[in-house]
Amino acid sequence: MSNFRGILDPRNYGSKNPGATNVFRSGDRLAGLLTFLGDFAKGYLSVVLASVASQILLNNQSSITVITVLVSIAVVLGHIYPIFYGFKGGKGVATTFGVLLATSFVLGGLASLVWITTFLKTKISGFAAISTALTLPVISFFIINMENHQDFWLDYGMICILSTLLLFRHSDNILELRRGLKKK
Repeated sequence: MSNFRGILDPRNYGSKNPGATNVFRSGDRLAGLLTFLGDFAKGYLSVVLASVASQILLNNQSSITVITVLVSIAVVLGHIYPIFYGFKGGKGVATTFGVLLATSFVLGGLASLVWITTFLKTKISGFAAISTALTLPVISFFIINMENHQDFWLDYGMICILSTLLLFRHSDNILELRRGLKKK
């Protein structure tokens, strides 16, 4: 996206990762938005395609399968630790939102609402991501139960793993916030 928009490589400024938040720091909002949409689509389409493939190949009509869960975790891990960037990628928020929305529209929507509300109040993207990761297991517990997912523990376990990955990837932000430093 940086080459396409003629801006600096995001791995050379800010948090030095190629994620959407860091691309927004370039000042090119369109590049940031396109990066977000690409990262989001990566998560969303991976889960949708894995679900369709599972239903066709395994004749499985359940909402989620082990294959879909593995693809969900793999796409976020692949975003955070991409082989082509020397295992130094983004923080996984947009990709996780894509995974969540593909898993459950309500869950993805509520997670987005937590992020947006927190960001609008604090103007700190990292804090919004941390807040979302912390509330996601609680929100998902109730949403997955309400939606009657057949494989509750499979769904819930995946979401807890994704939340843990987000928290781990934002550990620097957590330390900065504890020290009182605000990084947008």
